[in-house]
Amino acid sequence: MDLRFSIVLLLTLLVISLFYRLQQRKEQQKIIALKDRFEKEEYATPLFNNAGFVVGVILLFGLGLLSAILKINNPDYGIPLIVGICLALFGLFMVYETTYVKLESGRIEFQSLLFKLLGVNLSKKVALNDITQCTKQEGMPGSPFIVLIIHTKDGKKFKLNTAFYNSEIGNALYEFLGKTTKM
Repeated sequence: MDLRFSIVLLLTLLVISLFYRLQQRKEQQKIIALKDRFEKEEYATPLFNNAGFVVGVILLFGLGLLSAILKINNPDYGIPLIVGICLALFGLFMVYETTYVKLESGRIEFQSLLFKLLGVNLSKKVALNDITQCTKQEGMPGSPFIVLIIHTKDGKKFKLNTAFYNSEIGNALYEFLGKTTKM
């Protein structure tokens, strides 16, 4: 049973990765449109339209919680209780690690997507003119997902884990923030 679940999980992640690879051509057009939008109006990353939310909450948290409930109701059924609890916690961790980003007049605001969904305001705000550098790292090896590292004038570094969003959002943010640091 554990092998079957592992295969389903791996296949799900593989399908998500393949889906994003097939979207590369459309991505470039979306990056251009998003960069124009960043310059003209406020922008916030979507709360529910991202792979981190879908995989984290629906797949892992939902399956983990369901497995734990089924195991409590019938101890002879399903995967071990600890595995269900670990899946649910890992799903919450994925949503916690996904960053909610909002661009507004001259500043960028970001916080954990989990806290944003719970209504807890622990956001950090950085003025765009305080950003000295924006670097991009690969979020997961072999995937189009990225992590942005923002460096500020006072030496602070902030990690924007856009790895679970559509990759065009992360790439557009990278190009936009890179452009603003050169002004």
